[in-house]
Amino acid sequence: MTVASLGINENIEDPGNHAKPLVGPPVPVGLDRGILSNNEMALHASIQTLVADGKLKEAEEKIAIALKRDSKNESVLVLASLVSMADQRWEDAVSRLMKLREIQGDQAPAMTHLMMIRALRCLDKHLEAMEAAMIAVRSHYDNQEIVEEAASVAEYLNEWESAVLALDVLVEMHGDDVPKELITRWDTAKLMAMAFGMTDKAEFTIPGGEAK
Repeated sequence: MTVASLGINENIEDPGNHAKPLVGPPVPVGLDRGILSNNEMALHASIQTLVADGKLKEAEEKIAIALKRDSKNESVLVLASLVSMADQRWEDAVSRLMKLREIQGDQAPAMTHLMMIRALRCLDKHLEAMEAAMIAVRSHYDNQEIVEEAASVAEYLNEWESAVLALDVLVEMHGDDVPKELITRWDTAKLMAMAFGMTDKAEFTIPGGEAK
């Protein structure tokens, strides 16, 4: 079950309440070593070891040198973003991820989008996180982690129609093994959407299928 768009609303009003920043969100790790040069592979191995050993300052120093040498190197920017995330330097992470997303364009992998959404949430920038989720679901509408992020941000912002859409997809993804917590979230979102005069179930498009 995949969807081309979750129909996330373009006009979002900030509800005025702020959640505490997330602490240490899960970050996808690992690179496709088949596309790395020898120098990049060596840097990747070195950074991986330093991060694993908790030597984030040393890792950042190596990253800074690599970025100074080539600030638009995709694999270096991936590593730089991961190091910033590991060190919980969210502003740096967002800055680096923006550059990375510009380079990757429409081919940006799910990992880039996930890190962007999570870094923005950690900065309490939930509106920007929603926008990042909108971008992500357009090309990764069948990625469960991305759809979950879209649902979570929509719920936080009280964007219930968007939350219903995302949760709808998550329920479909789980098939016959839907967690009870997800069912509760789904039912709550639908009730809230109806309470605020929204449709009880918004339409979305299934590639090659009909509106549901």
